[in-house]
Amino acid sequence: MRRIIIPTIAMIALAIPAPAAEPEAKPAAQVADGDVSKQLEKKMMGYWAPDAEAMVKLLVEKKIMPKEDAQALAGESSNVTFHVKPGTVHVYTEQGIMDVPYELLAAGKAAGSLKVRAVNPDPANKAQALELLIKDQQITVAGGENQVPFVLRKIDEAEFAKRKAAVPADRIGK
Repeated sequence: MRRIIIPTIAMIALAIPAPAAEPEAKPAAQVADGDVSKQLEKKMMGYWAPDAEAMVKLLVEKKIMPKEDAQALAGESSNVTFHVKPGTVHVYTEQGIMDVPYELLAAGKAAGSLKVRAVNPDPANKAQALELLIKDQQITVAGGENQVPFVLRKIDEAEFAKRKAAVPADRIGK
């Protein structure tokens, strides 16, 4: 199960290298329908945690994995917390904290979808684009073909502080 957890968490952190280079992203100000992308990005701001119940339901209904495996995945990822600020996702895990800058690639107002990609200092190592389906107090993160979707729920600052206190203050990847 750990083989699934680590890539999934990395995908959520927007940091999986893509096997092939993707087209260059437009600066956020030039993204098609820039106002829509900014509105959707604004909905992402704040604190998020895995939504175990929604994840299990999604994984079982889409026949991605059996219920027992889906429950194990949801349980393993339950301690992860995300703090989204404009242009950066701060990921809090049992291993420490990871800061991942991102860029907006595209937006779809009707579907409430936002396509994003991690900003990698090494231009040869492009990160995989992710589609975020933003609805009310929930975000569904969809990656590439072999990536497990991930469902996040909005949490308040008090729950975030409690979850943050449970992780080491060490930075990952620094």
